[in-house]
Amino acid sequence: MVAVVVVLAALGAFTATSSAEGPPPREVTWFFSNRLASGSADFTIGFGPSTADAYLVGDWDGSGVDGIGIRRGSLFDQYNLQTGSTRTVSFGTADDEVFVGDWDGNGTDTFAVRRGNVFLIRNSVLSGPADAELGYGRRGDEVFVGDWDGNGTATFAVRRGNVFLIRNSVLSGPADAVFGFGRADDPVLVGDWNGDGKDTFAVRRGSRFFVRNDLRTGPAATIFDYGVAGDAVAVGDWDGNGTDTLVVHREGAVDIGTTVIPGSRIVAHYGSSASPLLGVLGESPPQEAAQRVVARARQWDGFGLPTVPAAEFIATIANASPGPSGDWSVRVPHNDIRPYIEAMRSVGGITVLDLQPGRTDFLTQAKEYEALLLEPDVHLALDPEWRMGPGQIPAQVIGSVDASEVNAVTAWLDDLVARNGLPPKLVVVHQFTPFMVTNRDQLAQRSHLTLLIHLDGFGSPEAKISKVEQLHPTPPLFMGFKLFLDEDTRLMSPSEVIGSLDPDPVYVSYQ
Repeated sequence: MVAVVVVLAALGAFTATSSAEGPPPREVTWFFSNRLASGSADFTIGFGPSTADAYLVGDWDGSGVDGIGIRRGSLFDQYNLQTGSTRTVSFGTADDEVFVGDWDGNGTDTFAVRRGNVFLIRNSVLSGPADAELGYGRRGDEVFVGDWDGNGTATFAVRRGNVFLIRNSVLSGPADAVFGFGRADDPVLVGDWNGDGKDTFAVRRGSRFFVRNDLRTGPAATIFDYGVAGDAVAVGDWDGNGTDTLVVHREGAVDIGTTVIPGSRIVAHYGSSASPLLGVLGESPPQEAAQRVVARARQWDGFGLPTVPAAEFIATIANASPGPSGDWSVRVPHNDIRPYIEAMRSVGGITVLDLQPGRTDFLTQAKEYEALLLEPDVHLALDPEWRMGPGQIPAQVIGSVDASEVNAVTAWLDDLVARNGLPPKLVVVHQFTPFMVTNRDQLAQRSHLTLLIHLDGFGSPEAKISKVEQLHPTPPLFMGFKLFLDEDTRLMSPSEVIGSLDPDPVYVSYQ
């Protein structure tokens, strides 16, 4: 089994890039799975900046457990998962294509670089010149590294189209095996998937992986899903059991993950691109809207918790007529929402999709936005005011939802988060009357979700404080609080909110 640098993102090498403009580089999060077909991560770490040239995988100390490497030009930082220590070595030049493998069978992975079709191999993790040199393949071939015959030594393979040409020694010469697998445009991964000591191939399509357990033409032996389509993916043995599994990587995911309550106060603007009349968020184009939320969030700095800007985007809008769907609720297209998600992400914020379901149910609508909820920084809000019963018309009555329906949504979302290795998600449930959420004490807690009751009443500060005293949730539920820029008779300041409410809200939105 060999840890290799053939770690591919959706569209190419497993690299992290940055722009000269925009926010400073953020740490990245790695979601490790110790089971090949697992839908959820077994552990996570935050390691490495988003400005790294590339990330590598290798057993740097011969322990049998793989670690992560960061490449910056000709420098390599090798991170040990067991000890948390980092060592920096130098090899090759910044323009070299780099590979990782155990070239001499001593149990420790080291580097090789390619120049044209010539490979220069280093057998030590210390800086120094090449110990071996060989030619294999053609200049334009895609190259992979693995222990193809189980002898404990890494060698090379090349791909042309969907055909792999395997070499079983680190000497120049012809291929020892030739076979086809997958499609020519499939991203390819290498690993010992079944623990037999021999590396084989897997291909990736979106978040789905197709694993082959031998070096012959044939169908996949195992098919499973992990992560999301935009993740970068690497392969390694993370627990030393002799079997390779996956890790997915997301730039900035540590920041995104820590925005989930507890640990921060989320400050949101509420609204929709469908109309500026729905709230302040929709009064500006996405990037400007994101900057306005950031300015709002800064007003809450210094009150005990770090602040996170958020866009609470009304994705489904309760309607006064049946509308195209016939359920008295209009959907905002995904493509209209994505620019707001990207704008909030660019300022280190999150997006919360708000559902006003009309005469359908919350679970039905939540599933319609699954593709967006697969994003690590997209969360969910349910607004029972707009959950109508049979014969009810939005804005003519105040709607309601029972805890059982909310529980159905959170069960589905919790499973979605777990299966895709996502950071925990926030679920906001809006409320301003007791009957809006019936049987609230039966709301279920979920392992991968944080549930929050958001108190929405508008009016005078005294009336709003009274509403909190009447309806505020108790742990483990968290509390949110809404401020109305137009409807409130006097807008409460951050210091007034913090000084007047018990408990302090950890989610504050402005409409």
